[in-house]
Amino acid sequence: MTNYKVYAIQVAPEHQESPCFLFDDGETYQDITITGNKNYNGRKSDIFEEIVGDRLEELAGAVNDILSGEKWHDIATVSGALQELMPPKHKEKYSPREVKQWKDLLQFDYEAWRKGGYSCYEKPQYETNDGICQALLLVTGKKYTYTTIHGCSQGDWQDVFYPADDYSDKFIKNLETEYFNTGTMKGVARKSRKRLDMRQMK
Repeated sequence: MTNYKVYAIQVAPEHQESPCFLFDDGETYQDITITGNKNYNGRKSDIFEEIVGDRLEELAGAVNDILSGEKWHDIATVSGALQELMPPKHKEKYSPREVKQWKDLLQFDYEAWRKGGYSCYEKPQYETNDGICQALLLVTGKKYTYTTIHGCSQGDWQDVFYPADDYSDKFIKNLETEYFNTGTMKGVARKSRKRLDMRQMK
């Protein structure tokens, strides 16, 4: 009978390779964004990459210029700026109600912020997770939500943004398990016409 020695070595999470990226086929997580913690690798969906970040900030600057009575590249209306910088994906143009929602989302008194009228920790609404989800909703017509997934230690976390009606809570919980490599997953329920099963971890 052959005897074997087994050595178990604990590897810090930041030095592990997440199965999420090791086995990602480009479809399983195609609408999901994992971001927020700079100590961990993340991924951004195409629509998140297109909308959130510099482009949204540029739109906020344009809208605030227009609301203060200035023009932005010869555009004098908020609806005009929206059509130029952030047109809707699911229809031709925004409704008046949606334009109002964009105004409420993007309006920020930068002058008051520079003068100390805001807390140093306060940031524009469009930079918050709720604001990001609202921007995604307005552009795509799909309701987005977010949650925070966790690993084993205090520093193991990431924010996850995803279409609320496309992924079940169980799917996101299994994503958490796979991302931080913390256990074995079982069956996954995903509300979608196209079922995409996640691989089980060994």
